[in-house]
Amino acid sequence: MVSPLRIFVSHSSKDNAFTKQVCDSLAGNPAAPDFELLVDLVTLEAGQAWPIQLHEMMADCHAAVILLTPQAVASEWVLKEATILTWRQSLESENFKLFIAAAPGVTNAELDAAKFGPLQHRLLQGVPGDDAAQIAAHVRAALAPIVEPADTLFDRLVVALSDMLGALDDIKLKAVASKVGAARPRWRPGGKTVREEQIEGIAARILRGELGQYRKLSALMEDLKASKLSNEILRRILRFTAPHWVDVEAAARLGDLVEERDGQKLCRVSALNGEYARDYTGQMYVDRAFPFVSRHKVCSPTPAVAGNDKEDYLNKICQFCRDQEQAGLVRLYAGKSNDEIIALLKKREPWLFVILPSNIDEKQLSQLALLFPRVFFVLATGKVLDPSPHDPVVRLEPPVSVELEEEQYFNYFDAFAATT
Repeated sequence: MVSPLRIFVSHSSKDNAFTKQVCDSLAGNPAAPDFELLVDLVTLEAGQAWPIQLHEMMADCHAAVILLTPQAVASEWVLKEATILTWRQSLESENFKLFIAAAPGVTNAELDAAKFGPLQHRLLQGVPGDDAAQIAAHVRAALAPIVEPADTLFDRLVVALSDMLGALDDIKLKAVASKVGAARPRWRPGGKTVREEQIEGIAARILRGELGQYRKLSALMEDLKASKLSNEILRRILRFTAPHWVDVEAAARLGDLVEERDGQKLCRVSALNGEYARDYTGQMYVDRAFPFVSRHKVCSPTPAVAGNDKEDYLNKICQFCRDQEQAGLVRLYAGKSNDEIIALLKKREPWLFVILPSNIDEKQLSQLALLFPRVFFVLATGKVLDPSPHDPVVRLEPPVSVELEEEQYFNYFDAFAATT
């Protein structure tokens, strides 16, 4: 039996009547709907934290429709959803379909003023946004060729966890699922085995950034280690679980930083806050934004000598590239000059994140960005995510709570110690 294609509908609560018209048109025959609609008009579980449920739905849908009315443009929550959904579209352009239905009165200037500008909405397929039947017809026509829905981010997390937790016996798996408070989301298809439901429930809790009775990651790692899971498996589980304290909206902004300009991929500059941005938090952002991409690396060079930012950081970036493959079989950068490494980085898919202090000279930062157009430069602003003196810079909002950051920082290293 083919699973239904799940469509998330993002909208302002002030547009509920119009949203219902769109959903009714999309659903088709009520007795046998063509799609499973994930929308807070009908899907939210009573007694649960609705923002968390919406995050899960956005990770678990195959397509999404953003109803971009004037009321939606004024909604911070719709901005959050649009940020997350465009991030998914950039990660899964072949498998995830995103439709933006913009009302006639919505202008690009208004979108930019409401911080929708960095989301590359102009590059996505637009749909006339004032006619519910027309929106539904457009979405239906675009999705009609899809016979079997592709795996979602949630599906891929479940598969990865199934592989990692496969060595646990039924008793231990049940105990872990119980401790994390695992329960299968209501909108997920049924017909699963007990083990599949338990792993799926664990995945849902990880997506929520919640571990139930495991108050710390180290407790979960110690429990799994006692079950004879290998250190390699434990480290893989830790990589999946550790970044989920980072707000998904902020991480999604990081994931949306690649621009297509004149057929070239270019990386925008971003800014994050945190006391441990260079040593820890920057890596957590990258792992949250790119959960299944192992090639991304984070370079945190020591601060440059004042007045010589460009040359100092240029040398450190190139040396970082050389150091990355000393133990590898493929020697792409080893033995290469700085100029040769700069040329190679311009040809490769973006993979390198360089965290710099926010007080870097603006002119020299611009020169670095021109030299390394496919390198992500991230400015660390300290405790507070102050407006950057550099423009334009994408702020990774909402900002990090430094109290939570410190707690998670020590938590991570205690957990990592359990994997060795």
